[in-house]
Amino acid sequence: MRKGMGILLFLLVAAACSLVAQVPPVVPMTQKELVDLLKGKVAPERVAALVTERGVDFELTPDIEKKLRKAKADDQLIEAVRQAGPAARAARLAQGGGAGGARVTPEEGQVFLTVQNELDPDRKLQMVKDFETKYPSSALLTDMYAMAALAGLDKNDAQLAVDYAEKSLKLNGDNLRSLLIMAYMLPQPQLLRGGDFDKDKKLSDAETYAKHALELVERLNKLPNETDEQLKERKAQLAMQAHSDLGMIHLQRSAMSLGGPDREELAKAQQEYEMAVSLTTTPTPQDYFRLGETLAIQNKVDEAIQAFTKASELSQGTVLKTYADQRIEALEKRKAQAPPTTRAETRQATPTSAEAKSQAEAKKTGRPLSEKEILDLLTSGVLPARVEEIVRERGISFEVTPGAERELRQGGADDTLVNALKELSASGRP
Repeated sequence: MRKGMGILLFLLVAAACSLVAQVPPVVPMTQKELVDLLKGKVAPERVAALVTERGVDFELTPDIEKKLRKAKADDQLIEAVRQAGPAARAARLAQGGGAGGARVTPEEGQVFLTVQNELDPDRKLQMVKDFETKYPSSALLTDMYAMAALAGLDKNDAQLAVDYAEKSLKLNGDNLRSLLIMAYMLPQPQLLRGGDFDKDKKLSDAETYAKHALELVERLNKLPNETDEQLKERKAQLAMQAHSDLGMIHLQRSAMSLGGPDREELAKAQQEYEMAVSLTTTPTPQDYFRLGETLAIQNKVDEAIQAFTKASELSQGTVLKTYADQRIEALEKRKAQAPPTTRAETRQATPTSAEAKSQAEAKKTGRPLSEKEILDLLTSGVLPARVEEIVRERGISFEVTPGAERELRQGGADDTLVNALKELSASGRP
């Protein structure tokens, strides 16, 4: 599996990396461009505005300043160029990640920007290691570790991502990128293993990270050229991710109760997912899907159908739409088969054995699942417990080899799901 950690991961990467204003990336200006503009009689104040908007790809030296002034640059433009060089821009980016007041050399700044723009995760990780060796005391190191953590997520290496995020937070506990990564990763099934004590600690840590991230989001300041509306949307996107993480934390806690789902934790999960989908104009289908699961577990059928419907609408062309539609169909059948005297109370009712049988029959349509289909479900945000239900109803079409088990665990399968798959594989059931 090389799809990363699914669309939810994409949101995290986009939100965490886009701590700059949400505008299209631009190419920094060269010395020649500046001089040509000035010689072309463009007003220095207009050139200064362009410099502030795009940045420059060089540091201002006495020789360069002399050339610019010869071309009629005024004091305002010279200061704009000074503030738009690689080192100054890298320092501002680091400040956005939490390292306020960073002091960096031009060389560090240029490397930082190069690493930020690198798309290949393996090359990015090597560049971070090289930076760590060359600049072990750099103020940018905490953000370099955060970028390495994101590269780990791109490689589908959850533990590597967590290791780098922890290193980042040791250097700066206010690094917003790393706080969001930790809040997202710790509740994931592939990391949430071990006994209840270990699980509870990871969930508590994740909750602390998410809540601290929300505190930092509230204190974010405008970046250069960022409008009030852009700042508002940037905050909303980041807060949406933190609330989504809190929803997952409470949903996982609800499943740890020995006496069935913990209703109090489910109510908290519902509240967080509802907050996540309401904060921005671009909520994720995964948040709606998990909101639907949370509501369905509480037997709030009508509300669950509404949430799954939104998940379906927002996930056109993906496997998540298929399963959202199936959940809607099953819940509609539950409503239709509820006794007439209680049909109006379906939201609070517990499904009867007949209803449960009907739901099971409805889900048995379709061929056995392939390994890829199971991985697609997990990476799309479907909980392992729900995937287990589906595979027990439909069967599987592959053998659970050691290699397949490794891929499934990396994709988010927990022990219960893996054991169910092995059982089906051993039984030979298609």
